[in-house]
Amino acid sequence: MPTFRNHASTGAGGLHRLVRSWLALSAIGAGIVHLALAWAAATRLLDTQPVIGGTLAGVLALVGIAEVGWGLTALVIDRVATPRLARGTALAPVAAWALVLVGGAATGSLALPFLPLGTATMFDLFIAGGLSVHLRSKRREPSRRSGDSASMHGALLLGLVAAGLAISVFVTPALSETVSWSQQAPPSQSTTSEHGSH
Repeated sequence: MPTFRNHASTGAGGLHRLVRSWLALSAIGAGIVHLALAWAAATRLLDTQPVIGGTLAGVLALVGIAEVGWGLTALVIDRVATPRLARGTALAPVAAWALVLVGGAATGSLALPFLPLGTATMFDLFIAGGLSVHLRSKRREPSRRSGDSASMHGALLLGLVAAGLAISVFVTPALSETVSWSQQAPPSQSTTSEHGSH
């Protein structure tokens, strides 16, 4: 029986490490998308809407830096850092982007690309859900040190590779859409050019 408990603890520890790695990679993916959106907002809006463009670019850049920093920290120290704060940070952009989308649709003054925002929101919701499960399980059972074995390290490596590939599948089209959006004329310029042509 002690041997069985030891193997169970090792397996659970490996699973927890794998999930932590997925959360960290998801945070990095969301951060990359937010940083790309910050660049796109500055490129597209600073000339015609400097206040809106500068504010939006600054907020997006701060969110992206925080997400990438948290993800890299979680990978380096191999544990979930500040889980409650990280969960709140992951949920804050979701609520903010919902307000921006609703406000932009209502006023017609700002239309952010849906695919990048949807991709980053999906990552943030996954992070928030994973951290909620982590906090709940941490309260229910004491922390255990996971054993080191070749099979566990192999499974962890395969899980990391699979997670990286899956995240790249979502991030790549989001970045492509962001670049395309940055190259489009802002609404005010489009309206002016249409009136000028008539």
